[in-house]
This record gives sequence, C-alpha cells and structure tokens, in this order.
Amino acid sequence: MIKINKLTLLALAFVLGTGGTVGVMMAPSCERNEYEFMLKNAEGGDASEQARLAFHYLIGFEFMGIPRDINKAIYWYKKSAEQGNTTALQKLGDLYFEGKYVSQDYTKALEFFNKAAEKGDASTQTKLGDIYSGGEGVPQDYTKAVQWYMEAATGLNNYSVAQFRLGQLYANGQGVTKDDFKSAMWIEKAANQEYSPAQHILGLYHLMGKGVIRDSEKGCNLLRASAEDKYGGYSPAITSYNQFCAK
Repeated sequence: MIKINKLTLLALAFVLGTGGTVGVMMAPSCERNEYEFMLKNAEGGDASEQARLAFHYLIGFEFMGIPRDINKAIYWYKKSAEQGNTTALQKLGDLYFEGKYVSQDYTKALEFFNKAAEKGDASTQTKLGDIYSGGEGVPQDYTKAVQWYMEAATGLNNYSVAQFRLGQLYANGQGVTKDDFKSAMWIEKAANQEYSPAQHILGLYHLMGKGVIRDSEKGCNLLRASAEDKYGGYSPAITSYNQFCAK
C-alpha cells in the first residue's frame, strides 16, 4: 500500500503582512545593491534583467527595497517583451488572459502568446494548445491544438507535457484520427521523461493492453514510479496502484 507523502517545504521566504510581499532575514545592504544592479541593467536595455525586475515588482521584495508595484511590473515586462524576451511575453499573455492586475483581454493575451510561441518557447506553445483545446477565449479548435502541441513535443523542444497532451488527443480522436498506438507512443515519450501523469496513464495502458502489449508487471512499475515521484506522489497513480497492484 502506497501512502501519499507530504511535501517537505523549505521556507526560503515568508509572505508577510496583508500586502503579500516577500520578506526574509538577509543583509539589507547586500540585497539593496543587488536591486540597484538589476535596475541599472534593466535601464540599460538588458531584456532578461527587465523581466526579472518586473517579477520583483509584481511580487514585492521589501527586503530589497522593492515594494509591490503592479504598474512598474507591467512597464518592465512590456519593455522586455518589446525585445522579444519569451519569459516576459508569456507572463504578459498570462496576465491578460486571466485578467489579473489588468483588464482581461483575450486578443492581447493571444498576441503575446503567439509571439513567444513563434520564438520556439515550448511552454507557451503548449499553453496555446491548451487554449484551443479548451476553447477558452477562442473557438474550440482541436486541429490548431494539435499543431501547437506538435511544435512543442518534437525537435529540440521535446516537451513532455505537450507529448502527453498529444497522447490524450489521439486516445479521444480529437483533431486527429483516434489511434491507441499513437496515443501510447506519445504518452510513452512523456513517461520516459518522468512526467508523472504520463507514467500513470501508460501504466494503465499496459495493464489493459491498450496500444501496447499487455504487461502487468511493467504497468505496476509505471504506476509505482508515478505514485512515488519526487514531488511527493501523484495521487491518481497512488489510487490506481492501490487498486490494481497492491497485494
């Protein structure tokens, strides 16, 4: 019987007060110097530092002399995005898509997401796949979802989440012809990268013989691997292991 392990959280920072800003016990002068160095580089046009500074303003790091300032966060994200920084592009897309700190605007969100995705950012490509698959803010379009997942899943990206999503679409025949073998193939690619949801589903596939040769031992090993992952255990896999494999 596998039990759900509790995650051990290492408290590197504490959220203090009603403002939700981050405060930790560190040397004030050292951290202030870091902020000044970051600001200088951001003002000098360093896109990565601009995105990092934006994040600090978005969260608020009082111990560095950076109070939460949403307007400054948006300003620096946009400055960074103008230079094509994918982190800033994706974050702006997230903010506009969710309507967090800004008025919700799906059109603007998609503009930022598309710019990041076209630069080859796998997580943003997968995000677009999720958007078109779910039909949130856009008409549902599984064909476009498949296209974006494929971009993220193949080549140098080899992104496990996108591979898993493709496996799900092949299993359900959404945007592609239903094909259990291709479903298993894509899910196996993700499982080989230790993506827990993929290990779980591939384990069930082996127990059922869906798209793969039936192999109870391999199936249970995959369920166990997912159930005992480094993040404390994938709970659906724990349930499946206890149901089908525990003795």
